[in-house]
Amino acid sequence: MTSTAAFISELIRAANEIDRLEKHERVGLLKRASAQIRDMRDQIGMSGAPANDNDPEDIASELNGMAEVPEVFIPREIAAKLLEGAEAIRTLAILLGIKDEV
Repeated sequence: MTSTAAFISELIRAANEIDRLEKHERVGLLKRASAQIRDMRDQIGMSGAPANDNDPEDIASELNGMAEVPEVFIPREIAAKLLEGAEAIRTLAILLGIKDEV
C-alpha cells in the first residue's frame, strides 16, 4: 500500500470513529489532509487551483479553516470534511498516476 493509500485509509477510519478522537488528533488530520492536497496539486501543476487560503469553495481551505476553529464544528461535520478530503486526495492520486491500491 502506498503512503497515499494509507493516508486515505487513515482519514476514512478517523471519520468513522470521529467520536473517539481527541481534539488535537482531529486538528492534525485536518491540517495534514489540507497540506497533502496542496502538495499534490503542486506536483500536478494544477491550473485553476485556488491562489489563497481564503477561497471558501476549496476543500484544502475548508479543511484548514476547520483546523483553526474545530470547536465550532460538531464531530459529524468534521467527519464529513475528512471524507471529502480523502476523496480529493484519491482523485489527485489518480491524476498523478499513483495507482497502487488507491
